[in-house]
Amino acid sequence: MRRRGQAMGALVLSSFLVLSGSGVNGWIGSHAQAASSNSSLIFGSTEEPDTLNPLISGLQVTGDVASAVFDTLINYDTHNNVYPVLATSVAHSADGRTWTFHLRHGVKWADGQPFTSADVAYTYGAIFSKKNNIISTQGWDQIDKFTTPDAYTVVMHLKQVFAPFLSYVGPTDILPKHIYDQPGVDFNKAAFDRKPFGTGPYMVSEWKTGDHITLVPNPYSWRGQPHIKKIVFKIVPNNNTEYVQLRTGDLDVGAVNAAVADEVSHSPIQGKQVLVSDNNAWYHIDLKQWGFLRETAVRQALDYATPKAALLKGILKGHGQLAYADIDPTFTQYYNPHLPAHPYSLSKASALLAGDGFTKGPGGVLQKNGQPLAIDFWIGTSDDNGQKIAPILKNLWGKIGIQVTIHSQSFTTIFGPTGPTYTKAMTGIFYAWFNGNDPDDTQYWNSSQIPTSPTSPGNNSLGYFHQFSFQKQIDQLTNAGTATTDPAKRRSAYFQIQDLLATQVPVIFLFWLPGYTVIPANLHGIAPNPFAHEFYNVAQWNLS
Repeated sequence: MRRRGQAMGALVLSSFLVLSGSGVNGWIGSHAQAASSNSSLIFGSTEEPDTLNPLISGLQVTGDVASAVFDTLINYDTHNNVYPVLATSVAHSADGRTWTFHLRHGVKWADGQPFTSADVAYTYGAIFSKKNNIISTQGWDQIDKFTTPDAYTVVMHLKQVFAPFLSYVGPTDILPKHIYDQPGVDFNKAAFDRKPFGTGPYMVSEWKTGDHITLVPNPYSWRGQPHIKKIVFKIVPNNNTEYVQLRTGDLDVGAVNAAVADEVSHSPIQGKQVLVSDNNAWYHIDLKQWGFLRETAVRQALDYATPKAALLKGILKGHGQLAYADIDPTFTQYYNPHLPAHPYSLSKASALLAGDGFTKGPGGVLQKNGQPLAIDFWIGTSDDNGQKIAPILKNLWGKIGIQVTIHSQSFTTIFGPTGPTYTKAMTGIFYAWFNGNDPDDTQYWNSSQIPTSPTSPGNNSLGYFHQFSFQKQIDQLTNAGTATTDPAKRRSAYFQIQDLLATQVPVIFLFWLPGYTVIPANLHGIAPNPFAHEFYNVAQWNLS
């Protein structure tokens, strides 16, 4: 699974934001005294980072681990309220085009070097260096002029009004200039990325590939020393193994998927409790713009041939709800409840394909102009939901003449530069995106976000080979959605976007799923946050 951006919610501009920690129970500065216990926590994960440099990885797990190590300028709490991190206040001009960040004084990196505005400036520059394999420039690409008047002030002048600016730039991890900006350091392959440190509460002391990553306290943490003295981020093969190890006590914390949520509630794990959260994860199947998948009728037929309601009820035991577009139904201001749907019907799917000119060929496989309708279907090895759903879809799609070949790989491979996104084949990829706190979905669909190479920025990888047939329309709508801060105008744009996506089916929208995290009953302070990474408030965690 990946996290692709900071989407969902509303940004209301105010002339000046004086940031406080009240939204997260005052966790900023609440740990001036070191905890007396020498406790440790084993945290399970079915995925392993490809790097711990968060600017060059699109994997959710990279951001999760990095959130314990690096700090951002600001962040968002569980109620979508801004709270301070490295910036103590943010001011903007009346027209919303000039933003001033006032930085926290006295902050040090974990090696004792001072944090200053030069580190923010370096991070900004690194994002736009053509040598760096940056995953996304979103938000930062709206900056026309960047200045640092002094060591504790950063001023960003925008090219134009960009409503979600703070939602993108604020939560970006800030990197240490004095580490990366050195002769001979390769930003994309730095040894530092295996054992990084930042200004956050923890630093990495060890990364044993395929097994675990160990986090220990940052001795110079400006928050004071965290309560938990060691966190072992343990990599396990899949959700079933994670569930077993939670029961045996080999893991203290871990996620369970929706399919076993009922089992956990009916058979509680001794000494543990389950946290349930709306983590804004929407499952879908990417349909790369290649071959017959460029045709709307084919994508709609695949949508009809996918029994979403039955999968939700059977595989996921009814946990979650159906998805029709990319905006979470809990964001009622921007969620369009009246979208066109393609309810499960193999007969309608077959009729669409026949009307599009497909006929049965050898082995009963549909073909047109001598080319078979054959799809490579990719799933993550750690994704138990995908492992169960893919064979069902292969069988059902096969009944109407679509040839499906299933491939199971790590998400690191799937979304790497040699992955299926960049192969010349009709491809479906099953995974989840995690949205953030603004409705902007430019990065998913806009032509400006199509990567120019397998290592260049941009999350609209569906359009890598060919743009959508409706590209001009989706570009106009996504641009309109960010060009104003008027909620009513934004709502109109996103209602139209959802209607267009539900009709065109650039991906097969499946479900919105809640998150289930198993934790020790004596672990306090943990609060699953749909707008931030796993360890966003780890300094607040404590065992008692």
